[in-house]
Amino acid sequence: ASCIPFSYGSGENLREKMMSVAKWRFKLKGQRELLCFYGVGDHGGGPTKKNIEEIIRAMKDPKMPNVRFSKLEDYIKAFLNSYQEDEIPVIEGDLQHHSRGCYSAHSEVKFLNREIEHTLMTAERLSTIGSLLFGQVYPKEELNLAWENLLFNQFHDVLAGTCIKEAYEEVRDRYGLSRYIGSNVVNKAIQRIAKKIDTSRSGRGADPAYRYVLVVNPLPWEVEAPIHVTSGVRRGLGEKIKFLNEKGEEVLSQNVLSGEVGNYEHLFIAKVPALGYRCYSATDRRDILVPQHPASDRRDIPVPHHLLVSTDKIENDFWIIELDPSFGYIRRLFDKENKVEVLNKGGVLSVMVDNSDTWSHGVKGYRIEEGQFSNPERKVYEKGEVRATLQTTTFFASSKIEQFISLYRDLRRIDYTLWVNWQERYKTLKLIFATNIEEGKAYCEIPYGSIERPLKGEEEPAQQWIDLSGKVSRVVHSPQSTVDSKGDRSAFRHECRSVFRCEDKSKSSRRITYGLAIINNGKYGFDVTKGTLRLTVLRSPAYAHHDDARYSSSLPYPIIDQGIQTIRYLLIPHLKGWEEAGIPRKAWEFNSPLITHQESSHQGELPLSLSIMRVEPENVIVSVLKVAEISDALIVRGYETDGRDCIMKLTFPYWSKSFEFKLGAYEIKTIRIEREKRWKAKEVNLLEEDGYKNF
Repeated sequence: ASCIPFSYGSGENLREKMMSVAKWRFKLKGQRELLCFYGVGDHGGGPTKKNIEEIIRAMKDPKMPNVRFSKLEDYIKAFLNSYQEDEIPVIEGDLQHHSRGCYSAHSEVKFLNREIEHTLMTAERLSTIGSLLFGQVYPKEELNLAWENLLFNQFHDVLAGTCIKEAYEEVRDRYGLSRYIGSNVVNKAIQRIAKKIDTSRSGRGADPAYRYVLVVNPLPWEVEAPIHVTSGVRRGLGEKIKFLNEKGEEVLSQNVLSGEVGNYEHLFIAKVPALGYRCYSATDRRDILVPQHPASDRRDIPVPHHLLVSTDKIENDFWIIELDPSFGYIRRLFDKENKVEVLNKGGVLSVMVDNSDTWSHGVKGYRIEEGQFSNPERKVYEKGEVRATLQTTTFFASSKIEQFISLYRDLRRIDYTLWVNWQERYKTLKLIFATNIEEGKAYCEIPYGSIERPLKGEEEPAQQWIDLSGKVSRVVHSPQSTVDSKGDRSAFRHECRSVFRCEDKSKSSRRITYGLAIINNGKYGFDVTKGTLRLTVLRSPAYAHHDDARYSSSLPYPIIDQGIQTIRYLLIPHLKGWEEAGIPRKAWEFNSPLITHQESSHQGELPLSLSIMRVEPENVIVSVLKVAEISDALIVRGYETDGRDCIMKLTFPYWSKSFEFKLGAYEIKTIRIEREKRWKAKEVNLLEEDGYKNF
């Protein structure tokens, strides 16, 4: 990497800039080659005739440094020829924190960028599966067009949220084209797979009493997660249906609200093999002998797990969550398994004063609170066999937020969703979790790795997850169960909050390592202090307000992030550190979820459940599986997530092929697999070029 001296543009004073670059104080000892970017406008700008004439005159002027037209490639080659590798400085960590407000300006563009990146990676993987299984043509041109439009929108002012309002009309169009292409490619790939699966119930032919739900896992490790099945699955069946896995065992399900007024969808937990699929069937037949499922309220099925909800409390076998009656935030989150009071309070919606410009030039953090959302209205949103959800509506000035907290009967995940109607100007909204974690360290995801962040309360950037882990004290007495030995849950309605005594903190042997991770689906700014995580939900400055210009509220300048948006988080309290809790993979599962496709009953050649590729161990993520740019070879790109060396194992179960590679801490590795005759794997660089050894 090379730092650009001063600026990426020159304006009309190019001669002065060339003289300044030659005297740049940050050049290395003996460095003779330096970059000088020129042009008018952003991102290097466009060269003017005057710029070019100045360069030509400078090339002939003995008073000027030695100047020549060049490309970056020529500069880098000249630099590398001047220095030995050990003479080139190595910089670890972030380079700078410039314009911290850009991490959170313009929620829509941040969300779309995240969503479409995952959509296109999913499209690549599923199209590659079609190529492997059926020899189908890989849609290179379509995907290239989609990636080009997405990457164009990663121009710094677009993705930073600092363009003028009118520019985002074209930005949305480009995103829309990329998302349409990606979603269309995904749909076609899934349909091709679905039509080849034998859904005829052991080859006995089509059975109109069954419809099938194909659940596709776009990630190369097994995923267990909730899925929604639209009402179309009931077509041809009755209103009361049940779901079965491929073994004929009933899967616990419940009806949930759909987007169509008066209609409903179906929710159940699916477990799907690595980068593969699993077929579930829906039927209204009642004459089928269904094996007992391990969790249900039905009297004919045993109930080892429970799920309870009231207007101020929600509980399952893993968590107890209680809400504050005055403000609606979480006043208690108790880990029943590890006997830990996780929070002092959490989910606090705090409105911060933010008079900075769109970029927040010169601002390190948002620390002055103007007020909090309060006056909660609470109700039970849903209570079913699979999931229970508590809804709380709170208010601040002209804004309203609806908060949904969901627990599952059989999953440890805590879903936290905000429906925000924001009408404030020049303010920042923070979502605050004050934990009971002491001696904590904060880590977050960065591209292809993670980084520790200081506990200074300054705004920091993160990708899909942030984590605070340290020491907590166990609770001596476990909470009284709200379910008695006979299964009677009526006590839940009358239970008073118990008083718990924490263990003596001076006895280090009784303290445990514990953490709280928060996963997001398109938010990038946060800060952390001792024991407290503060996520930046949104900011509302004017569009394209640069700090040199004065803003007048009497003029009709448009304001960013006005109106309605939905934000989804996943709360993961965990024993030990984020590495042991597998947070990087959980973040990918949240942002690249299971996909459902409904299919009729028909014969086919593929089984009801199949895995195409699996990666091990758990500290390795494969982000890319695609067809090579200039051949029909496979390209696999993986990276190590936890900062420890390992052996990356790639397995293709359907073809009984596997490969192993050494992977260093945080290393990114690209593999090319030639499929002709017998599969051969070779490490290549990020441009898929040779130069690495065979395996």
